[in-house]
Amino acid sequence: MLNAYPRPQLRRDSFINLNGTWDFAVTRGDCPASFSDTIQVPYPPKSPLSGVNRRIQPDETMWYRRKFPMPVHAADERVLLHFGAVDQIAEVFLNGKRLGTHEGGYLPFFFDVTDAVRDKNELKVKAVDTLDHTYPWGKQKHKNGGMWYTPFSGIWQTVWMEIVPDNYVRSLTIRPSLDAVEITVFPSDDCSGAVLPIETPDGPIRVEMPTPHVTVPILKPVLWTPETPHLYPFTLQYGKDVVHSYFALRTVSEGVINDVPRLLLNGKPYFFHGLLDQGYWPDGLCLPPDDHGYERDILAAKAQGFNTLRKHIKVEPLPFYAACDRLGMLVLQDFVNNGEYRFFHDTVLPTIGFKGFGDRHANRDRNTRRTFIQTAQDTILHLYNAPCIIGWTIFNEGWGQFCADEVYS
Repeated sequence: MLNAYPRPQLRRDSFINLNGTWDFAVTRGDCPASFSDTIQVPYPPKSPLSGVNRRIQPDETMWYRRKFPMPVHAADERVLLHFGAVDQIAEVFLNGKRLGTHEGGYLPFFFDVTDAVRDKNELKVKAVDTLDHTYPWGKQKHKNGGMWYTPFSGIWQTVWMEIVPDNYVRSLTIRPSLDAVEITVFPSDDCSGAVLPIETPDGPIRVEMPTPHVTVPILKPVLWTPETPHLYPFTLQYGKDVVHSYFALRTVSEGVINDVPRLLLNGKPYFFHGLLDQGYWPDGLCLPPDDHGYERDILAAKAQGFNTLRKHIKVEPLPFYAACDRLGMLVLQDFVNNGEYRFFHDTVLPTIGFKGFGDRHANRDRNTRRTFIQTAQDTILHLYNAPCIIGWTIFNEGWGQFCADEVYS
């Protein structure tokens, strides 16, 4: 079972992990009369580690159920229920109350369940995965093989809860330079009075935040590189809310060195020696077998002399990126393809140099285009603070490509 904190750059002490043994059933319709099976969450049903180890068909519905007690919380606190990712459409119920629906299988979502929780609770999740190509689906295919991957249907990232004050930090934006860091707090209300203690090699510095945005100069900066992956931990004290995070001092830019365009790390040319990282495992399918799996993989790549991973059409759980931050591994992050893939049009013709169609006429369905752009923007917001990420791949091999210049902008 995976126990790592699922959001390493916005950690609270009130973490409640709901991974583990859930009741499970597969139907072709309404909620089952009884749950005759169990599953190990967050492993998807097709994985051996799930305990189910069966493929989910497009016309089947997955049902999850978990009963849990609610820890004591104060009257002025909120209870948040988080899902790391559920592929592809999830509908969530708590104690018979429908909380809502989420569409798309790669990004997190949450519900404020303060008014729904009781001392004893029953959580149900209905999940459907038809591999609808309107949504990002990457290379998942029911008839896998060759370049196509086994689909990972249903819950496949950590389910968890946390208790927060009425007024709490919803998110942070961290923008580093070589000698300073900009930190912006997005609170649920006014942010005045927040305090920001930052740990540095020369001792802690304490920063008052009269506004939600602050720029902090760092004396004697230690720059982040794959060879020296130095991280600066900090704690944000905002009213009754206390969150823990970190940042790194590093920049990525373009430059011309000796008349040759170069990609620069911290203002200097750097050789990005990389692998294509597809993120599949023999027993967990899309997840490692334990919390140290990412670390073992990253260190194995580093031992072979690599310093970069291209994360291939998959958004990993945040602990993967935190491991790259901590161990010193650069990441080129793909957006996850949606739309239809046509081998002759998308691969053969461009490979031989034919450009007659133009990408304005490709992937023309408006809803598919809108979904791709929204998911790409959400992916950037989700992963923005990770120091390891140095670039984004918009359209993998031109698949699903449309209006590329505009999408890039």
